[in-house]
Amino acid sequence: MTTPARTIAAQATAPQPVPDDVTVCVTSCARLDLLSETMRSFRAFNPGGRTIISEDSADATAIAAIEAAYPDARVLSGPERIGQMRSIDRMFRLVETPYLFHLEDYWVFEGPVDWDALRELMATRPDVANLCVRDFDEIKP
Repeated sequence: MTTPARTIAAQATAPQPVPDDVTVCVTSCARLDLLSETMRSFRAFNPGGRTIISEDSADATAIAAIEAAYPDARVLSGPERIGQMRSIDRMFRLVETPYLFHLEDYWVFEGPVDWDALRELMATRPDVANLCVRDFDEIKP
């Protein structure tokens, strides 16, 4: 099952490159078909940028396939599964930019992220650490 990610939509539908001060962080666990769709849809609207993929399957074949498919991404893995939260913690510790954009391996993007709006909101609200960019009605109908 694929869940569409509702993003803060930019006024235009033209691609909006990932800014240099944002790292895209993706969690995955041997669901290469879903990861491929997530990355395809995200990059179609949001090209470039730094990307870290935390692959928690401990499956050498899956890890090699991800490294081959996304040579510009840093792929994290280990000899055994550590679970989603520890996998996320491991990935977030490596982020060197002021902002990160978290993706799951089953999300599909239908438009570009309005990076300027997100960064402006985060810059003006130091008390806010996380933003949800999905339509709230999808989360809590």
